[in-house]
Amino acid sequence: MKTKIFYSILFLLFVFFITGCLYKNQKETVAIIGAMDVEIEEILTNLSDVKYKQQPEFKIITGNLGKYKIILSKSGVGKVSSATTTQFIIDKYKPIYIINIGIAGGLSPDLKAGDTIIAEKMVQRDFDVTAFGNHK
Repeated sequence: MKTKIFYSILFLLFVFFITGCLYKNQKETVAIIGAMDVEIEEILTNLSDVKYKQQPEFKIITGNLGKYKIILSKSGVGKVSSATTTQFIIDKYKPIYIINIGIAGGLSPDLKAGDTIIAEKMVQRDFDVTAFGNHK
């Protein structure tokens, strides 16, 4: 499973390389965010020039994977932790791509471990927005 996740990430990096021609004058920085150690450990083992930076609420690991500068983070579980970590990475490192890895869509019986999911739309299920006029 870990190998499939790693190859899925490599595939995404290849796609980003093809579409990243707009950023020719800067080194491609890619952020990869996972909630738990098990989600990031396979990527970590493939990074070179690894450096660790502990933030109060999350861990940041920088390194290189091929021509990419990778910002790897264990954000912790939940959307608030993920959002906080993501915004910190955007502000500090300005990545051209952000990949969030984890169990997204993991409840569908049609999916297998290692499948790559790219969201077209998302729904917030834990917050009642009817008070703001949204009745969907």
